[in-house]
Amino acid sequence: MGFRLRERTGPTPVTIYSFVEAVGFLYDQHPRIDFAQLASWVNTVMGDAELAQLLHVVAALKASHQRKTERFRELMTERLLQCIEQR
Repeated sequence: MGFRLRERTGPTPVTIYSFVEAVGFLYDQHPRIDFAQLASWVNTVMGDAELAQLLHVVAALKASHQRKTERFRELMTERLLQCIEQR
């Protein structure tokens, strides 16, 4: 579960069902999500322990939400492209 922030309506909940949806959500203008929970979801649901470990490191950083979002987006997009290439 994440939230899209909008100037007039405020936070709007977004339910994320797939890895592709999660990556797309991170490209939103103002996405808000619990990074540790997303990293755990990648490990538990997607079964990608390697990516989850990297995401947990980013989630623990003393960085802004925006910077963490950018790094999550980069890592998850890279993994998505790798999966598409393997098809």
